[in-house]
Amino acid sequence: MSKRPNGDGSITRYKEGWRGRYIDPVDHKQRAVYGASQEECKKKLDAIKAAIQGGVYVRIDKILTGDWLDFWFQNYYCVGSKQSSQATTRQGINAYLKPTIGKIPLQKLTTDHAQSVVRVMQKRGLAPSTIHRHIKTLKQALSQAVKVKKIHSNPVNAVILPSMEKPEIKYLTAEEQQKVLQHIPATTHGRAIRFLLGTGMRVSELCGLKWKDVQADGLHVARINMTIKDWQADGYINVETLPKTAAGKRVIPLPNSVKAILEDQRRAQMEQRLKAGSAWAGEDPGKANCYIFANSLGKPADRHNIARAFRDLCDKAGIPRRGIHTTRHTFATNWVQNNPDIASLSRILGHADTAFTYRTYCHADQQSMERGMEQMASFI
Repeated sequence: MSKRPNGDGSITRYKEGWRGRYIDPVDHKQRAVYGASQEECKKKLDAIKAAIQGGVYVRIDKILTGDWLDFWFQNYYCVGSKQSSQATTRQGINAYLKPTIGKIPLQKLTTDHAQSVVRVMQKRGLAPSTIHRHIKTLKQALSQAVKVKKIHSNPVNAVILPSMEKPEIKYLTAEEQQKVLQHIPATTHGRAIRFLLGTGMRVSELCGLKWKDVQADGLHVARINMTIKDWQADGYINVETLPKTAAGKRVIPLPNSVKAILEDQRRAQMEQRLKAGSAWAGEDPGKANCYIFANSLGKPADRHNIARAFRDLCDKAGIPRRGIHTTRHTFATNWVQNNPDIASLSRILGHADTAFTYRTYCHADQQSMERGMEQMASFI
């Protein structure tokens, strides 16, 4: 037996090799390391002693990275996150993180392993912003593993991520707007699109609108409504939450043209209720807690269906397809080009920072530049 100072561990023969014992500083229980030779066992024991003294000791744990991601998600991430965020994070874990590194023991995970996740996502054509989001999830999970002493350090800290260029704001030009307006159908989706163009709202905010939100001083934006994939079961669920920021709760003044859209929708909803009969699942149409742009059965509209309707509308109008967020960008661009009051625009859009509104939407288009150059020509 090789004796060591009291509390410093001991090395003894064990079967055909050697065993080193030490006291675990976490639970104060005796634990052991093994080696084929006394020297190998001593090196392992000395490494543990150095880790204990350096405050970086972690108990040997055979948990797999995928199992830790599942445990972290359920016990840490879900505690303080919204259902919509949970669905997105769970999808990233299942689609990219676990298939690539899930079978690797957590304590053997390296930066190279984490970097391989980036390469896999790049090969699949994911946008840099999406890659950043999923790697952020991995980094958060491993940071928690460090805190609870599952691993020494976070291997994601040294990962290199693709650069993210600021996305170009896409909006409808005046000519494209006219084409779109000429082809908007007299349907709930059509009225929803026209309403988005007239208010600059986010589509998730529009899906959460109820008739009680239409008040004398304007439209009260008080909630968002989204249909998301249910990560706990096979299917989809409807989630309603508060706006992301305090600035998101706001009042939008309603001009007569926008009020007219609401009146058309109220009449149409009454007719939908009659057609649906006993299948109607919502509140009384046109009243209080009934959703303004509800589907044909009175349930909250699905933002994806509205987005799909907008893409189809672009096709009919003969213009390039755009995402539904284009309606918001179009509203803001129209405002900036015709009204210098950026502070009011920022409040209507629900931005917390006026400077952000200015940076995002004070861009120049070709026609504006040509008009400006014509004006400048008068000086020469």
